[in-house]
Amino acid sequence: MSVRCADLTNLKAALLALLLVVPVNTLAQYTYPQGMKQVGQASLSLFWVEVYDARLFSEDGEYDSGERPVLLELTYHRAISGEDLLDATAKQLKDSLDAETLAQALGLLQPMLPDVKKGDRLAFYLTEQGRGRLFLNSRYLGGMDDPALNRAFLDIWLAPDSDFPELTRRLTGGG
Repeated sequence: MSVRCADLTNLKAALLALLLVVPVNTLAQYTYPQGMKQVGQASLSLFWVEVYDARLFSEDGEYDSGERPVLLELTYHRAISGEDLLDATAKQLKDSLDAETLAQALGLLQPMLPDVKKGDRLAFYLTEQGRGRLFLNSRYLGGMDDPALNRAFLDIWLAPDSDFPELTRRLTGGG
């Protein structure tokens, strides 16, 4: 069996086109959300240390529990390692997820959570379909497709019984 030069040229062109098109289409699905309206904002300080400023966005600038899509942005006032972010996340999620789901969540988050430095903006976008997308300074880091897991993650900040009720109240437009 022989392959003609023209066939190889067409095959190379098709492969090159595929390589150029697939990443662009994939990245286009995960661009940083635009045009959302701010619902509320709050700052988290522990004792005398400012940790981050938080802002919540929705399509109409209003928030109802469980609403999607929503975007939560955290702008850090200090450097925090990805490992410390993961540990803090584990502590917050341990009461709302069973052990197996928590292990799965931490396994998904571990490679995505970056080290942050002062001024970095870490954002979590919950799509209309319940998929979660994580961004650092508007650059896509990765995603989670389990709607229940994504809701539990957002509820760290948005649940009425969160560890920081004043932050939740201000984020969700309550003052």
